[in-house]
Amino acid sequence: KQKCVDALGTETTVHSSAAQCVAHIACAEVPANRWPDLMAKLVANVTTPGSTENIKHATLETIGYVCQDIDPAILSSQSSEILTAIIFGMKKEESSDKVKLAATNSLLNSLEFTKHHFDVDYERNYIMQVVCESTQSSDPLIKVAALQCL
Repeated sequence: KQKCVDALGTETTVHSSAAQCVAHIACAEVPANRWPDLMAKLVANVTTPGSTENIKHATLETIGYVCQDIDPAILSSQSSEILTAIIFGMKKEESSDKVKLAATNSLLNSLEFTKHHFDVDYERNYIMQVVCESTQSSDPLIKVAALQCL
C-alpha cells in the first residue's frame, strides 16, 4: 500500500496508474478500517507547501477515484479534510491547470458525501465562490468540469 502511495506523482502520463492503484486498494481496505490514515496522507500531499504539481495532480486524481467508487457513508466523517484538499487544488492561487482540473473533477466525484457542507452558509458560499471562479478559467476542460459541479 505504501509503495503505491509513494508512487503518486512519479509518472509522466496524463492519468496516473498509481492513483488508480491506490484508489482500488482503498476501496477494499478503507471500509474494513485497514487503512485509516490514507485520507490524511492524501490531504497532506495536496496541502503541504512544496508538494510538486505531479504529486498534487496524482493525489487529487486518487481522491476523485476513491470518492467515486466508495460508499459515501464510509468517508463522511472525513469529508471536511477531503473537501479542504479539493478546494485547495481548485483555488485561483493554484498555478497548474492540470491540478485545478483534477481537483474540480474530484469535487464532482465527492458531491454525494460532501453535500452536508452546503447546508452551512459560509462553507457553501466559499465552495460556490471557488467553483464559480473555476468557470472563468481559460482552460475549457476546467470550465466544463466546474459547470458540471453546479
